[in-house]
Amino acid sequence: MALVLAAASQVAADGPGGGVQCPPKVLDCDLSATDPGTGGNDKPAKPGAGGGGGGGTRGCDIDGEEVPCSSELGTFNDVDKCYWRLMEPQPTDPAEYERAATPEGWKYGDPGKLYNLTCPGRQLMGGLTVSVDGPQGPAIDPEVLAREAMEKLTLRPPNIASPRGDGKYLVGMPMWMWVERSASTWGPTSESSAGGVTVTATATVDRMVWKMGDGTSVTCNGPGTPYTKDQGMKSSPTCGHKYEKPGSRTVEVTAHWEVDWEVTSGGADSGTLTTTRSNEVEVALNEAKALNTR
Repeated sequence: MALVLAAASQVAADGPGGGVQCPPKVLDCDLSATDPGTGGNDKPAKPGAGGGGGGGTRGCDIDGEEVPCSSELGTFNDVDKCYWRLMEPQPTDPAEYERAATPEGWKYGDPGKLYNLTCPGRQLMGGLTVSVDGPQGPAIDPEVLAREAMEKLTLRPPNIASPRGDGKYLVGMPMWMWVERSASTWGPTSESSAGGVTVTATATVDRMVWKMGDGTSVTCNGPGTPYTKDQGMKSSPTCGHKYEKPGSRTVEVTAHWEVDWEVTSGGADSGTLTTTRSNEVEVALNEAKALNTR
């Protein structure tokens, strides 16, 4: 696998493919000295089509073996059988452009955009014409990449600090509810996915919904406030409940995550996805005993 870039003004007229030279005993290079988004007859190449500008119905392939049309390497161009990825950010030092004199260096097309070119299965010598607009491969929906990035995120169920299963709780007394926070249980946490463009997804808990097991639910916009002894009989200022009857209750808390995503390289788009994680605890409610003052 080689990373190669070339300039339109420097493509040689000789050799197979109009300037592309294959080393001996390497896969045949049937490449056209045209923009990577066009066929050999300068007609737009359709996604999945081979060289020569003719349309096709098959997907992306190299010598009949199917390959992904988009990946972290960039967008596959079926004309030259290579992946194209726009360099972000573009180099600003003129010396970077001058390194294009060697096959290992970068070359550029007028007006000078640089691409990383990856050609699986063979090593290319010489030059390829670089399309200023980039490869004309099949587009991929950024939201698809956003969902892939969301799947990479480590989002764990809420870590319930209170109420505890071994705690002592009384009917009619305020119950304080809160969860412990970490990147995986509260956020923010981020992951990225690439395929033509790069999408970064960042997840943060938006709210917590507590189902108290007595037919009521409590929505808290934060993790809750930890109880301290100096609070006495006060109710929680952010997330609490009061039971009216004794007995055992299953308390379930669900964290509602918002996953904000945006294209961070190769385009401009954004959106929001949602997901949830839940946890539960069993609590026992006892009746307070009246003091006998006689």
